[in-house]
This record gives sequence, C-alpha cells and structure tokens, in this order.
Amino acid sequence: MLKGGGEPFDNLGMVVEDWNTPRTQKVTGSTIAIVFTDIVGSTDMTSAIGDVKAQEILRAHNSAVRSALARFSGREIKHTGDGIMATFEHVPDAVWGMADVLKAVRAHNQTHPDMPLRIRIGINAGEPISAENDYYGLAVTIAARVCAKADADQIMVSQVVRDMCEGTELRFADRGTETLKGIKGPQPIHEVLWGASPSETE
Repeated sequence: MLKGGGEPFDNLGMVVEDWNTPRTQKVTGSTIAIVFTDIVGSTDMTSAIGDVKAQEILRAHNSAVRSALARFSGREIKHTGDGIMATFEHVPDAVWGMADVLKAVRAHNQTHPDMPLRIRIGINAGEPISAENDYYGLAVTIAARVCAKADADQIMVSQVVRDMCEGTELRFADRGTETLKGIKGPQPIHEVLWGASPSETE
C-alpha cells in the first residue's frame, strides 16, 4: 500500500545508526550517485482512485525506474513504499537514467490518462556509509532532501552532481540555493533539463 503524509523520507533512517554493529559498516571509499524517486501526492491519489489503480500506478513507477537501472548500470537499494532509492557508480549515468525514467513516465501518462503518474527525483553524490546492503550518512540525507525540493516531473541535483557532469551533453538550470532540512547552510541545487531546449540551459 502506498505511503504518504509528512515530509518525504522522514522515516528512512537518513543518518548513521545502529553503531552496535560497527564491523558491518564502512565508508564506500569512492564517490557514487545516490538517487531517490518519489510518487507525488501518493496518499491523495490512493484516496481518489482507490487501492487497485494506485497499485497499478506504483507498478508503472517501479517498471520505469527498474528498466532505467538496468540500462544505465544502477543498483536498487530499497523500495520506500512510494519510491525507490538507488545508486550508480558513474554519476552522469544516474542523471541519464533518471531522465529516461521521466520520459517513460510521460509515455505512460499519454497512453493511460486515467492513471496519471507524477514523480519527482533527487540526486546527490558522495561517499556514503555502507551497512548490510543499505547506505547511510550525509550524502544520502542530501539526496533525499534534494528530492523533496523537486516538483512533479522534475529531477533536482546537488552542486557536486552538476560539477561531475561537466563536459557531458547533460543540460541543467541553476535553481538557486535551498535550505535542506537537517543540513547546515543553504545548498545550491540544479534542475536537469531532460525535455528542454538548449536555450534553457545554464
């Protein structure tokens, strides 16, 4: 059943925890991309269209994200109920992959106007802490908070992701700075222009 209410990702354990088992925890040692997807308004959607259709929309989301992960060498870390957390070893691949997700969502909405899917996506990069097939730490927290700042059909990324995509054909727009819950100081964020014209880029 889709979950919602409150700020996205409040209950995902975004910080390092469970220090009772330190031997299972380690810093990844390399910079990876951390991605969160989130179905916008999932609780209201379920109330409006019912559980059966809501589950069909969730399956459409899962299919779009998992297909992109397969194409761009991403790894699903966990399902959050109304979204997916994933990682990519190559940061630009995360951006390309999530652009593909929104293209698939657009195609779904064109063919299923009675079951519209609206998702937002956030991407950060860093060296998170790995423990028991999950990731924790500041890099993960920022990814989740950046996702929370996106609107439907948007991919928002942190400054480090933008910097690591320099020299690629990926296009971005500067969206200024945002205060991210639990993060000290305003953080620059950028929108991926996955369906925009070149004149809209930075």
